[in-house]
Amino acid sequence: MLSLLPTLLIGMTSFTRIVIVLSLLRHALGLPQT
Repeated sequence: MLSLLPTLLIGMTSFTRIVIVLSLLRHALGLPQT
């Protein structure tokens, strides 16, 4: 359980980072189009 914690934490942070980057890109691409 303790050995799974760091990998889970790294996975969560990388996943949230990807989601934030994707949302920022979508917002930046969506603004000029509309």
